[in-house]
Amino acid sequence: MSASTAMRAVTRGHGGRASVSGVTASVFGGTGFLGRYVVNALGRIGSQVITPYRGDELESRRLRLMGDLGQIVPMPFELRDAPSVGRAVAPSSVVINLLGKAYPTRYYSLDEAAGEVAVREEFPTATIVRVTEMFGSEDRFLTRMGEWAAKYRAVFMAGAGDSPVQPVHVRDVAAAVATAARDVEGFRGRDVEVGGADVVPVSEVVAFVKAATKRDVPAVGVPTMLYEAAVGLTGKRLPLVNASPRWSVEDVRREAAGVKLPAKAAPGVVRLSDMGIVPVAYDGEFGEEVLRRFHKGGDRSALFYTH
Repeated sequence: MSASTAMRAVTRGHGGRASVSGVTASVFGGTGFLGRYVVNALGRIGSQVITPYRGDELESRRLRLMGDLGQIVPMPFELRDAPSVGRAVAPSSVVINLLGKAYPTRYYSLDEAAGEVAVREEFPTATIVRVTEMFGSEDRFLTRMGEWAAKYRAVFMAGAGDSPVQPVHVRDVAAAVATAARDVEGFRGRDVEVGGADVVPVSEVVAFVKAATKRDVPAVGVPTMLYEAAVGLTGKRLPLVNASPRWSVEDVRREAAGVKLPAKAAPGVVRLSDMGIVPVAYDGEFGEEVLRRFHKGGDRSALFYTH
């Protein structure tokens, strides 16, 4: 995230969608999993949001409902066309980049931009937001496990399932991004680390998934090299038959390595607690809501039995 101008936000109103937050933001990747929450978080405080899109505008049109009339503005662009990118960021005081995939595509590799390094070389004052594993509706975390429990009658784990994970709700991540966007000067050049309330082994998350879906299925630990080989075949992106893989080799490696924040933040690094944001737990009502549609017997089965 970076500011195109060093300006102070001028606010007006009572803080809702009909207010004026003084923030004009270009959000790249606004139709993605995190992007939708970020656009909503900005829209609900009265920000004007430019949502650059590639492909069909219909995917961006639903974002208009997240702000007051005329506040959410879809704009076509092409990632490798500098003038179109320039037009998309020209009106904005803040630029938020959420573009990315968990797997390489036909046109972009995972290493092509070298992410943080490239951004900091061009924009030394940019704010970098690093996030642990996210959960929420349509995620690639709890949803994947719930699908496996329902469809394959087993949940697979990399290795013994003892790798640490720190799940954070996507809404809390969006709140952190919106907080930084409202205070460009305060977050100038800083790193933000966003993680969930608890650090637990993957096996503990699997146990929660089994309990929440009422499915007593085995948790199967798979040697990482074997897992990578299997997912390299079943998780390969194929435009016609598997356009958006739920699980990729990169995901396996990420799980095996473990994803959590350092025990202590480095000097100058901002975390949720510094922003007054209390993260919700993955194993509470928000996690249960993600998994509701995988309940044994239907998504309302919890109303009729508890065991």
